[in-house]
Amino acid sequence: MSSDQPCSCPLCFQPVAQWPQYPLAVCLACVEHATDALGRKLKLLNPALGAGFEVTVADTGEAYQSQTCYIRGVECRVAVARLDAVVIEAARKSIGFYHLDQPYGFCSNFAPYPIRLKDKIWATSEHYFQAQKFAGTVHEEQVQQAPTPRLAAEMGRDRNRPLRPDWHSIKDATMREAVYAKFTQHPNLTTKLLATGEARLVEHTRNDSYWGDGGDGHGKNRLGLVLMEIRTQIRQDLCHSPSAIAEMDTHNLQRFIEAQANRYQQVMAELAQGHKRSHWMWYIFPQFAGLGSSPTSQKYAIKSRAEAQAYLNHPVLGTRLVECTETVLRLKDRSAQAIFGTPDDLKLHSCATLFATVGPPESVFEQVLYQFFQGKRDEKTLHLLARSDQSREGSI
Repeated sequence: MSSDQPCSCPLCFQPVAQWPQYPLAVCLACVEHATDALGRKLKLLNPALGAGFEVTVADTGEAYQSQTCYIRGVECRVAVARLDAVVIEAARKSIGFYHLDQPYGFCSNFAPYPIRLKDKIWATSEHYFQAQKFAGTVHEEQVQQAPTPRLAAEMGRDRNRPLRPDWHSIKDATMREAVYAKFTQHPNLTTKLLATGEARLVEHTRNDSYWGDGGDGHGKNRLGLVLMEIRTQIRQDLCHSPSAIAEMDTHNLQRFIEAQANRYQQVMAELAQGHKRSHWMWYIFPQFAGLGSSPTSQKYAIKSRAEAQAYLNHPVLGTRLVECTETVLRLKDRSAQAIFGTPDDLKLHSCATLFATVGPPESVFEQVLYQFFQGKRDEKTLHLLARSDQSREGSI
């Protein structure tokens, strides 16, 4: 007897009442699509209404001896059921994703995780993917600047824009490039992806039958396949470099990524105009721990030299920090106080001191110190950094 607890079919995600002893049982609609490895439709019978079952090839009537079958290309197995049914189970768990507010929304290309590719920052992997349809044209830049991934997608699908002639031959590789960058440039996403284990990943939507499953499993689910390929590659890479596991965002730099999401364009607009108007200093020009006492300043404080170096080396955060700093340097006729007000001008001083100390010689941070602070470094920042270095040396 089936359970009354509502569950979802692991293939099409439609609600079903599951058999408790068969948690991966597929729905009856999916059972109708069972085939052998050659694609021949199978017929399943339970003639004795007991524990036995019979499987035959529907067209020929020949006996099918294996318990392994396939439903829309997904490996399943024929299980023994009781009473009046034969149950088919998926060979492995399936995880569906689509909406950002759902548990696996991070798998969506709309998820707010910027990536660095082609020496540019792209707000999402969707921005990059859609823009490459027009690589080398003004349309590529227009898509890159789209305020939301949904608008980037709409622009990419606009056939009034000149689609590159080789797009259909390179689109899968382009998607893989974007998704790989997303899951390797954000260590917390690496962890989340690996945590899915061997589960089958499915973009579950009726809106797309190529990248998604078409809503009922008939789609190609190419995005899900790309994710699983990348998951395997990352796992293999980590096996060859075990130390990389320990390096996964040990400083929780993701807190900066999340804070900058949907704000970075506004930040750049204010800096370009030479006048900071809104509140974002803590997570755009971070300072060393101990300089601020508010909960926000403590949350975004850099706590060690290693964290500052990791921030500067981060493919997104480091690039953005340099970009913001270069924008400030172009404001030759304004003081730091005129641009940022007080005390945010002091925060710029401490930030520039921190990253000039951990960064390369003659960096943009050194230039900020000379242009706005007479070449002097912030003594409080230097003191706190030195004290942190001594504390860590003593703990070794």
